Amino acid sequence: MDDFAALRACPLFSDLSDETLKTHLLPHAIAREYAKGSAIFVPGGCVDELGLLTRGRVQLLHISADGDCPLLGVLTPRQLLGAELVCTRTRAAPYHAVAAVPTRVLFLPARLFLEEGVLDAAARLAVTAAGLTPGMR
Repeated sequence: MDDFAALRACPLFSDLSDETLKTHLLPHAIAREYAKGSAIFVPGGCVDELGLLTRGRVQLLHISADGDCPLLGVLTPRQLLGAELVCTRTRAAPYHAVAAVPTRVLFLPARLFLEEGVLDAAARLAVTAAGLTPGMR
């Protein structure tokens, strides 16, 4: 699936026009590949990008002080990584995000959704509101 198709298939971006996706999002998108077991986010790390999983699987883990490592969730293609973090004051990750298999994530800078002048106000509101809505990640 190409990057445009991945964005179009993501529910978060479904209300945005093709023109908005092509002219305002895709030019800023950066795809990164992760080998199995590679860290994508670590606790305390600043998350300033919204990730769209395009291939693979990501495990969300919390490693406690006593060594327990409960699985918080598993993300699959078309799901977002970090949407709930880019809208916070600190943008600090409270969990580990680890590639469970070879994985590809398309990252978009958070500023696209948070700052005026990049997307129009309606598009920014739609994206940030959806990112904060449970079940949209």
